[in-house]
Amino acid sequence: DKFRALRYDFVNVMKDSTFDRMYQWGVRLFKSGFYKESLVLFKEAYSKSKNIIFRAELNDYLARSYMHTGDLSEAQDIFLETTKKFSGTKESVDAYFYLGLIYFVNKSYPKAQAQFEKVLSQTQYSEHEIASRYWLWRASQKLDN
Repeated sequence: DKFRALRYDFVNVMKDSTFDRMYQWGVRLFKSGFYKESLVLFKEAYSKSKNIIFRAELNDYLARSYMHTGDLSEAQDIFLETTKKFSGTKESVDAYFYLGLIYFVNKSYPKAQAQFEKVLSQTQYSEHEIASRYWLWRASQKLDN
């Protein structure tokens, strides 16, 4: 499309800004469906965010950007990091859900089941409850066949 070069110029300029600006623009790009562009900003913000309070949210957006661009391996690594470093948070429950989807796509059905069960055990975060029940059922079907 005719605005692709302009978007990349914009993203490259934003890479030199502060963590807060990169994060905010990355979120805007992500929510607008510009996953490749948001990935550039989230990766740069990630490298600058050693002790930043938004690290759990940043991990979530970074991993989901990798998912949307097709890099499931990188997404998986970051989701695993999120489950370890931010256990008990909404972002860790989101990470369990998306890990379940990644495992399902990779035909690792027992691992997928385990992730969806972890989501369902976190009752304080019900955002993924129905979808987790569905994918848990689908993984069980695949194992039964």
